[in-house]
Amino acid sequence: MNLVEILKANGIEDDVVTKITADMKANRVFTAGEDNLDIRYSKLKNENAQNQQTINDLKTQLAEIETLKSQLDEAGKSYTALEAENAKIKLENALERALIEAKVQDVDYMKFKLKEKHPDGFKLDENGKIESINTVLDDLKVQFPQQFVKVEKKI
Repeated sequence: MNLVEILKANGIEDDVVTKITADMKANRVFTAGEDNLDIRYSKLKNENAQNQQTINDLKTQLAEIETLKSQLDEAGKSYTALEAENAKIKLENALERALIEAKVQDVDYMKFKLKEKHPDGFKLDENGKIESINTVLDDLKVQFPQQFVKVEKKI
């Protein structure tokens, strides 16, 4: 049974019931079929406010995560660049070391000539030595004998 039916059952005329329900709507007085609706509404309203706060916190955390992700990406790029530079330095050092061990007089000039002859560069083996360096050095000794210190054999 609703409010209109209760009023009519208690002998209130239809025009008075209509006026009462219109006044209730105008004054924002509503009826519901549930008990303690105002208490449950307050609880839901509080839960909604808490959920909104949680959503805002998560949005803030997401922004922080995105910032950290971009910083991590930049660090990865820097790391890759440093790795490439390190590999280049290792190769240069290995080349110089091989030329010094071969008793080359002008290391810089011979490095220049090697780079000229091998534009693709060299590769290091697992021991940190240039692959096929002995063959390369033998070719240099033939082409530029004056660049190599002659070792005299003592008897």
